Amino acid sequence: MSGTPCKIWRAAPLLGQDTDYLLSTLLSLEEDRLPERQLGISELLDIELNDYLAGLDHDQLDPCILFDQFEELFTLDPTDQGQKMEFLREVGVALRDRGRWALFSMREDFIAQLDPYLHLVPTRFNTRYRLDLLGTAAAESAIRQPAEEAGVRFSAAAADRLVDDLRRVRVKRGDAVTEELGPYVEPVQLQVVCRQLWSSVVA
Repeated sequence: MSGTPCKIWRAAPLLGQDTDYLLSTLLSLEEDRLPERQLGISELLDIELNDYLAGLDHDQLDPCILFDQFEELFTLDPTDQGQKMEFLREVGVALRDRGRWALFSMREDFIAQLDPYLHLVPTRFNTRYRLDLLGTAAAESAIRQPAEEAGVRFSAAAADRLVDDLRRVRVKRGDAVTEELGPYVEPVQLQVVCRQLWSSVVA
């Protein structure tokens, strides 16, 4: 990506249990728009992604569309290859505009399922970056920094204890199974625990 600032548009390929991937994407993009400028369902049903993006006000910034949890494209209905093909075809057409960018965030174990659709996207999803699990220092920072920015102090000792609790793994050594401290913390588990702690503080 160039050094040009981008306007981030967040898009979800699935909302609820609807397998109309394009409509779900358009509805999530609409959430970032002012209420008076949002389109109705009937209008969204009759527009292609490329035309929709062309009509957005980008405030002189290159648009970057962020598709989060993109693995959901493959988890709801494994049989709807036709709908997936049509949706990714529309995404590919929209991304032929060199002034647009897209970032697809998805679980690593679903990446291979993109293979049948690579030819539909101009870059063929060639540029990839793997996000590893959190090491102890990164996990502690993720615990303490957001809390401190909100005016809540999370002591180093408490953060260390939480990190140690979350990185415990069961290891079989000979005939015995022991709990030991692993090198990583699962980000989702950390997020859930911190949200529960935060809820108890602000309740």
